[in-house]
Amino acid sequence: MTLNLPVFIVDSIADQYRTFVVHSNFTSDTYINAIEYVPGNNSIVHHIVIYNDPTSASWNFDQADPAPGYSSNGTMAASADAQFMGAWAPGAGIFSFPGNFGIKVPAGADFLVEVHYAPGSQGQTDSTKVNFKFITANASTREVYFNALLEYFTGMTDGPLYVPANTVQTFHEAQPIVQIGAPISLISFWPHMHRVGKSFKAWAQNIAGDTVRLGYVPAWDFHWQLIYNYKKLIPLFTDQVILGEAVYDNTINNTDNPFSPPQDIYSGEHTTNEMMLGFFAFTIYQSGDENFIIDSSVSVGNNTIANEPLSVISVFPNPASNQLNVNLFLKNESQQTSIKVLNETGELVYENNLGRIPSGLRTHRIETDAWCAGIYFIKVENTWGEILSAEFIKQ
Repeated sequence: MTLNLPVFIVDSIADQYRTFVVHSNFTSDTYINAIEYVPGNNSIVHHIVIYNDPTSASWNFDQADPAPGYSSNGTMAASADAQFMGAWAPGAGIFSFPGNFGIKVPAGADFLVEVHYAPGSQGQTDSTKVNFKFITANASTREVYFNALLEYFTGMTDGPLYVPANTVQTFHEAQPIVQIGAPISLISFWPHMHRVGKSFKAWAQNIAGDTVRLGYVPAWDFHWQLIYNYKKLIPLFTDQVILGEAVYDNTINNTDNPFSPPQDIYSGEHTTNEMMLGFFAFTIYQSGDENFIIDSSVSVGNNTIANEPLSVISVFPNPASNQLNVNLFLKNESQQTSIKVLNETGELVYENNLGRIPSGLRTHRIETDAWCAGIYFIKVENTWGEILSAEFIKQ
């Protein structure tokens, strides 16, 4: 299923948030197993957030606004009944779950897609779309939740989130699992900061001081905000707390600093503000989740997973018609990464130097509409000497 949002012309020189409402027309509860966000204009879309609303409140807001969608503020959905489903930022790939896991969308619910347009986008046009993959619900279906289990609104232990000019600051957050109401099993992790972010770390700890590592981004890159999928489910219990630590560099040494010279930066939704959010996809814990392997391609004996990730390439869709997504998971940061596509006779039909790519997941989209039908081969090389390859069919 594809949500095609209406064409919208940005009419503000500052940050602009616009929420578009689309009827699902679902006659029964439905479970979404994967979400792909496709910005219509990559140069102006800062991020995308999606909700579902089982009431008519959001639809009424949309109808009351003469322009497509309705004006929003980037903090939460206007309807108190709306349920958060996920988000996208530059660099993120397809958001997916194991085979029988899915986000529940109630029968008759509306989809809400909020798009944040960056400053300076006035007069530009966008028509974003969102693709869904569904699963058929049965007795074994497990509901997935996606929430900010680390957040700076109430969870910061040494706030407020304020980074004075010419300083490097470190902040911490804490979220007791008991507040969720049940043990949970983590599926993936998505940290989020803005342009003076430097690093983000998350871990869980119990009352005895035992820790479980949940994620570490040592070199934060605002332009490549990745979703990190775990190789196996990570159970967390009610005697544990999720902890977070983030470092911010508001000095001239930070080449992505939005101000020159540096200015004081406060918390907020705008690009020139800062945030400290750790989103997690999770499900309610079931016995045996300790041994539930999500990615069997990297399993190594006795139902365990290698501690070090392997660099992996995959393509979607396959066969492809007019567009191909190349998903890369890199074990280490690569200063130079190149991608080539050859046809079945060995002729080079596409080449791109992707430059520096941080470790983790990154999706690269290739337009294939003008290519002839047939078999194609992809070759990716990086500065670590790795050569990743895949093939696909062009319809």
